[in-house]
Amino acid sequence: MNYLLDTNVFIAMFRGKEKIRKAILDAGFEHCFVSAVTMCEISVGCHYLGFEDHKHEIQFVRDHFTILPVEPHIDSYGEIRASLMQSGTAIDDFDIVIGATARDKNLTLVTHNRRHLDRIPNLKILDWEV
Repeated sequence: MNYLLDTNVFIAMFRGKEKIRKAILDAGFEHCFVSAVTMCEISVGCHYLGFEDHKHEIQFVRDHFTILPVEPHIDSYGEIRASLMQSGTAIDDFDIVIGATARDKNLTLVTHNRRHLDRIPNLKILDWEV
């Protein structure tokens, strides 16, 4: 199985949650992917916390995971966003981009944010923190 790891997965791993680290190692780096959006969010966190102290986290992700671009998923993002807006259940744009990427690439999204991401139809989701 192949996975797209949400930002909160990396935050949990960087904070030392052994369960997350083990799940990633069990899945294998070659089966775990990262959205460019997640890289942006990790970068924000590193800069917020002090980039020099945390830049190794960005480098770790770059060294071990394939980073997927956003551009191929623009149409899916638009379709999902419009549908959620019409139903009055809109979620954060970054969550939609990450969800669209996972759905388009037929990846299982690993996230602890099921409350929002469960709103995206036909998205396979796992939570490695429970």
